[in-house]
Order: sequence, then C-alpha cells, then structure tokens
Amino acid sequence: MYVSLSVGRVYWSDIGRHKISYGQCLRGSSCDAKDLVADLIDTVDGIAVDHANQVLYWTDAGRQLIEVMKIPSGPRSVIVWNNLDSPRAIAVHSDSG
Repeated sequence: MYVSLSVGRVYWSDIGRHKISYGQCLRGSSCDAKDLVADLIDTVDGIAVDHANQVLYWTDAGRQLIEVMKIPSGPRSVIVWNNLDSPRAIAVHSDSG
C-alpha cells in the first residue's frame, strides 16, 4: 500500500486488489473509501498527487508504464511506456502559478 495525503483525502494503491482508492479521512475516524481506478491495473508501486491541478500520477511496474488521470473521475492516459524497467516511485512538482 502507498499513501498520499491531499487536503483531507488519502490516496492509496492496493496491489493485492489491483486498485487505487481514496477516502475522506478525519482524525479519529475511519475513511469513507472509494475506488478511483479499478481496471487495467497491475502493480501500482508509486502514486503522486498534483494538488494544484487535481491530477493523479501512478507507476505500474506490472504493466511497465506510467499513467495520469484528472481526479476524481477524468479520463486516464498512459504518458510513459517505452524503455521502463519496473517503474516504482514517482514525484510531482506542481506550479500553481
């Protein structure tokens, strides 16, 4: 599982269930979890959230690619698929201006 915190939301990948989920999590209570990506996904080792633009990026080591999606329900796109060998971590530097 990988977790990224964004203004009251937690995003995580579950490689056992092959999903990326998120939830509204408040201190002292459980998360109201929702599946964000639940198809065409294999081994998500890294996720990153561009908070300024509300975009989610993830690496899929099983499919050997990096994808992106506007959150919470935008279309997803493969942005890197050539010459990758088990992509794992990803980071985003967003520019809000």
